[in-house]
Amino acid sequence: MRPLLLAAALLLTASPALAGYPQDVSLSQLDSYQGESYTNTSQIAADYQTVVQDLGVGIANKPQGSSTLGVDGYDVSMGSTLVFVTGNRFKGGPTAWERVREGNQATGALWVPDVSLRKGLPLSLEVGAHLGWMSFTRQGVVGGYGRVAPLEGQPKLPELAFQVGYTGYVGNDELELGVTDASVIVGKTVPFASQQSSKTHTIQPFGAVGMDWIKATPVLSPDRLAELGIGPLSAKKKDAASYEPGMRQVYLHAGVRIVSGDVAFRLGATVPTKAAPTLDTSIGYTF
Repeated sequence: MRPLLLAAALLLTASPALAGYPQDVSLSQLDSYQGESYTNTSQIAADYQTVVQDLGVGIANKPQGSSTLGVDGYDVSMGSTLVFVTGNRFKGGPTAWERVREGNQATGALWVPDVSLRKGLPLSLEVGAHLGWMSFTRQGVVGGYGRVAPLEGQPKLPELAFQVGYTGYVGNDELELGVTDASVIVGKTVPFASQQSSKTHTIQPFGAVGMDWIKATPVLSPDRLAELGIGPLSAKKKDAASYEPGMRQVYLHAGVRIVSGDVAFRLGATVPTKAAPTLDTSIGYTF
């Protein structure tokens, strides 16, 4: 158990070495690079879409496991998500993240630390919320979700959970972004032996398939939007003027949750269809 806790602590406290502060997303500088104008509007639009996709998948709620905490259960945790973006020059040219970062400097990962609270409810229901920070920026992340595990209490069957939630990216003067997420999670909780026989010790491997629906709105003047060739993006077909299929990201997720007494550790990896993959972890107090 100690090696797992050490690995969690390292991931929770480690952060990429960023070149400047703040590293806010700045859409208004998409048509310039290192002081020179850039007029390739098709590439500007593609870079804007890449940034929105990576942000959306990165901040979205992640599958929390295949069971709930139970009607009396609570979980208070510190967590961290790493989003593995293409940060430095790629194929001879600047990347999307270099274009939107101050000084045109970016790294290969976004780091999003957060705190979260989960609460079990009757009828195998659970709710959760999290508050995070987009590291080295002035932006935050606020999200919540609901979960239900219809097979809970059936030891001979695999565990099954459904999770639905929403997360918002807040504090940016040039970009409004929100993500609706839904996932189906399958797993199994297995007890393991420990010298602390009076406490619960379980390991729960789980896998999930899910979808993120991203909606982004650039907050710039109409004239500036026309110069850049960008506009709102939405995963919903009913938003005909802003509909973009790439804002609907299907993903696979694999994870494990380990509980030893009052300590819970979770580690997961998400691979979406087009956006950057993510690694998420949390460690906290469960009771």
